Amino acid sequence: MTDVASETLQADLDLSTQAAALPWWQDRLVPQVATFDPVSGELLGRTSADPSPLEPDVWLIPAHSTLDNPPEPGAGLALVRREEAWVEVEDHRGATVYHTGTGEPRQWALLGPLPSDYTLVAPLTEFDTWQDDHWQLDETAQMAAAKALATRRRALLLQYASNQVNALQDAVDLEIATEAETKALKAWKTYRVLLNRVDTIGTVPAEGDWPASPDPDATAGYLAANA
Repeated sequence: MTDVASETLQADLDLSTQAAALPWWQDRLVPQVATFDPVSGELLGRTSADPSPLEPDVWLIPAHSTLDNPPEPGAGLALVRREEAWVEVEDHRGATVYHTGTGEPRQWALLGPLPSDYTLVAPLTEFDTWQDDHWQLDETAQMAAAKALATRRRALLLQYASNQVNALQDAVDLEIATEAETKALKAWKTYRVLLNRVDTIGTVPAEGDWPASPDPDATAGYLAANA
């Protein structure tokens, strides 16, 4: 045998030895598996199967996994493994939902459809009530709240006007009032009378129905501080 032939044969033997020494999975396509939550069945992700070190041509599939390739879920949906099949279910997690009884918002954290007493639709006002699968304005409640707010506003304004009248009246009674104070006393008394004429029971007064204060800025500050 020539040296060249001997070298070729030895090279072939070396390649065969190396090939025999390689693991069986070295030249195989690794199967992809989908893992899912053991309780909810929700798809968690995709990973690769592990080769068995003891059994040639055997791939180890992790627990709670499947070779069944999951499809891409639609918008607002999640994939769940049920009865050896992938099923799409509603996924509102992270969304703000509203209780249909109270309108109270909360951030949803559960997988699956919303309970019947929750909706993704936000009420437009605090006086909306849920009727026939939609929010409807309760005009009676809205009117009652507006009247109550107007009544409180009038009470605060009367209190502020009375405070001014009392202070100025003391100066007049003691005969130490200046001309400006005497003039202011009349203005505040007139304002207080006009306030008492504002109807907050039978209707909701418009902004133009409120009398002008002798001191608008101070009056507005008092209202803001006590609102």
